[in-house]
Amino acid sequence: MPVDRRSFLKAALASLAVPMLGRTGYAGDYNSFGASYSGAAPVPASSSVINLPVDQYMHPGAPSEMWRFMGTLNAGDRTFGFLISAASFLTQVEAIPHVRTRIALTDVTGNRHFQRATWYMPPGCIDLNNWAQSPNLTKGWVDWSVTAGDVSNQLSAIAVVNPGSGYTSQPTVTITGGGGTGGQALAGTSGGKVNFIWLTNPGSGYTSAPAVTITGGGGTGATARACYTYVRMNAPLSLPAQNMTVRALLNDEATAATVYFDLTFSMQRPPFIVWGTGVNPADGKSDLDTHDYYYAFTNMQASGTILINNNESYNVTANVGWMGHEYGNFGDTYELTNYMQQNIQLDNGVSLMNYCPIGTGTTMTRQYNGNATVQMPDSSMWYVPSVVTIIGQSWTSSATGYTYHTKLQIDIPSFNTSLIVTAMMDSQEIPFYQRNGSIYDGVASASGNFNGLLVSGAAWLMENVP
Repeated sequence: MPVDRRSFLKAALASLAVPMLGRTGYAGDYNSFGASYSGAAPVPASSSVINLPVDQYMHPGAPSEMWRFMGTLNAGDRTFGFLISAASFLTQVEAIPHVRTRIALTDVTGNRHFQRATWYMPPGCIDLNNWAQSPNLTKGWVDWSVTAGDVSNQLSAIAVVNPGSGYTSQPTVTITGGGGTGGQALAGTSGGKVNFIWLTNPGSGYTSAPAVTITGGGGTGATARACYTYVRMNAPLSLPAQNMTVRALLNDEATAATVYFDLTFSMQRPPFIVWGTGVNPADGKSDLDTHDYYYAFTNMQASGTILINNNESYNVTANVGWMGHEYGNFGDTYELTNYMQQNIQLDNGVSLMNYCPIGTGTTMTRQYNGNATVQMPDSSMWYVPSVVTIIGQSWTSSATGYTYHTKLQIDIPSFNTSLIVTAMMDSQEIPFYQRNGSIYDGVASASGNFNGLLVSGAAWLMENVP
């Protein structure tokens, strides 16, 4: 069935004539900088399993699937980092299938960080079969879209304000007011405290935030508030990698501050094929149910508006946006593994994504072996070994107690390359209160040398703590 499904999607290309930027393969002179690379060769373009625009759409039945926009935005002399992602997990990580969004804004200039991770639970909060648009020849091709949360209903999640104490059983959560009806939620407890609340049904008609009360369970003091948040991604069928609109509303976990994004992205160079082939070579499989597929658009032009608390408006632009699309069987690998990942876009036209598992108990100056996917200015793709060294500062979250490493050295011997990647602000954690674990997901900068020449650029740091 999985193989047949991919074959069906590939065959659909013949019926969908959509112009896309092609990928330039190795044309003989794969060294754009004048010297040969020791022990390395580009991955042949013919090895890629990614078929666009079909693979931009949802892959029905894939155990996990994620679309993720991130990068650096500028408004005059003000710098922002942003993250807007939406992912489905059908059979992995948690016992309950769900869609999860992560939205964050780092105001580097203002030293502020806003973030929220939201779980959308089926069937009341999300339709797992239709939350994103899939290609369907029987119904005709339509625009690409991804939607989590209801723009017209101001009840999307519930945040615990005070966990209370003394809870020996599950308390009752009651939702009232706000002009709507039907909202339902369940509380989760641990150590006598209410540590999270699942919204199981968002109801309808909420035109303002309803009141949330917690009663029973043998404890006292727990309070919570309703949150209004959503993610909407769209692109036209004619050019699904151009004029991609991303609109999202963030209700900050810690402060309840609101951040609204209205952004447009356009692909400027051929797709970045992760691992060079688009399929994880470590999996040893070849279908959606057991394999991990991944590609990205780098150096995306971005423009639009960010609105903070309805009274701070910023017109933003950038040419270093990054959109990643991963699908297949990746949930356990990323959600239950300690790892570091760095996405880097250099001023010499090179883009790279570096990944390394780190285990537990990381220490300063410790080195970890990884692998880097590198896209050269001629768009050739390379997959080579790398080494990550924790060389400098770390930051410990007051919310979770986790320590993250915010300055790293990335060495890629095949390219005679050494880069220093530094977080542009320490506090860029997104806690997962619905389960154990957390992730550092934030904007960074890169500098160093590539094949002996000085370079600098935009970067993104990720460190997962399961």
